[in-house]
Amino acid sequence: KSKKKNNCFKNKKVTVKDGDTFTFTLTPAGGSMQVSTVTADMSKTGEGKDVEAKFPEITFETPLTGASTYSYTISESQDNPIDGLRYSQAEYRADVTVMADGTVSVAYTKLRDDSGKTVEGGGSAASRALFVNAQVSSALPLTGSSDALAGTVLGLSVIAAALVLAILGARRSRV
Repeated sequence: KSKKKNNCFKNKKVTVKDGDTFTFTLTPAGGSMQVSTVTADMSKTGEGKDVEAKFPEITFETPLTGASTYSYTISESQDNPIDGLRYSQAEYRADVTVMADGTVSVAYTKLRDDSGKTVEGGGSAASRALFVNAQVSSALPLTGSSDALAGTVLGLSVIAAALVLAILGARRSRV
């Protein structure tokens, strides 16, 4: 058997500020031990520049006949979070198929979306593993919805009305 090296994992293109980093993990599908991690180092770029991170090459056994398939899970790590950024919770499966002639192909399946929700039907085909982070415009955590805002405004209005009635009631009792 011969061995074929292929750098078939491309992670992410992202625009961030100088000094920021992003880390990705590659794990055998269904396994718990990481095969590899890669960090996209933004220190050599200026704001507005794209950086692409690639996992190190992996050696695959070339089958004598037919094909062999190796499956991996790709996810983004949040070990050193950047302030003001909501990280992607997406998860992809990469199925690497090695043919007897040494050719290699990769098929990506999106298992979880950027909010961490499981994709229906066991996942959807993807052209690459793409992780989309969102910049948070407020320093406050995003814990509520527009319904929570409406409830807060209504509650504050009721408190203000109660204060006005209490003040008017206190003035009437003095007169």
